[in-house]
Amino acid sequence: WNYLTGALELCKSFHEEIFSVAFHPSGLHCLVGFYDKLRLMNVLVDDFRSHREVAIKMCRCCQFSCGGQAFAAVQGSVVSVFDFHSGTKYFDLKGHNTKVHSLLWGVDDSVLVSCDEDGTIYQWDMITGQRVAEYTKKGSPYNYCAMPNMKKLWVVDNGGVNELSQPNLEFVDQYDCSGDDGANTRVARVVASHLESSFFIVGLSRDNKPDCIRTCAFPEQALLDITQVGTATSHWRVTHDDKYLIVTDSYGCLNVFEIEDKRRNISQSLITAVKDDVVFWEAMPLVWPRWLFTMLVLEE
Repeated sequence: WNYLTGALELCKSFHEEIFSVAFHPSGLHCLVGFYDKLRLMNVLVDDFRSHREVAIKMCRCCQFSCGGQAFAAVQGSVVSVFDFHSGTKYFDLKGHNTKVHSLLWGVDDSVLVSCDEDGTIYQWDMITGQRVAEYTKKGSPYNYCAMPNMKKLWVVDNGGVNELSQPNLEFVDQYDCSGDDGANTRVARVVASHLESSFFIVGLSRDNKPDCIRTCAFPEQALLDITQVGTATSHWRVTHDDKYLIVTDSYGCLNVFEIEDKRRNISQSLITAVKDDVVFWEAMPLVWPRWLFTMLVLEE
């Protein structure tokens, strides 16, 4: 889908059930988890074509690194990290006792965070493959996490959104985003701004009511309901420029919401932000349109 125009650009049906999907940062490749294998596919101008297969069955969570040079995939309680170009396995990250539900790469790809259903969070060094930090809260399954920068990590459990400091994953604070909705409201998802850490967006699951999208702004911690979704939501993503929130639901609908932060007064043509001695550039378009062709198409 082109989320800017709402147009369907490419579609392919498979006879097998699909358990997970992840896109390469370039948009030219994707990971697709099938029942028998995890397949790396090229996104051609008119087709999805399998390029490499990894022997991971029913992979329900996979994620490319921010730079696209590696990807991580979950098989039960084990997280495997592979080289994108050669398919070589770097590490098998073992330590979780229950199924891993969420993966998150650091913005510089130096660390990988994994969360399981037993309330354990591990942070792994992607140079050595060693576990460098952990946080455990038994009985509170962590289903989703967000890392706006290398200084903090937000994770969702039954009590709300927990803020952990980096790099040691020390507990800082907990935010109750349920507001006045009562005990029947649970925080199900959290996504964070990429360019700033001044807000995050949570998804609320409510008994016998539609799911709700709610923002929490800092430092005032003001809650604002954006809208309601007609059914339970499944996946959430914020685009790289922080302009759109994309939400899928259990009915197969793709919902696109525009994000407007009225506290910002920034030119839309070119943005230069200096943070921690690192300069981020945002221009429109960030990536010029590119397509993959087979040699046969080029010869024709």
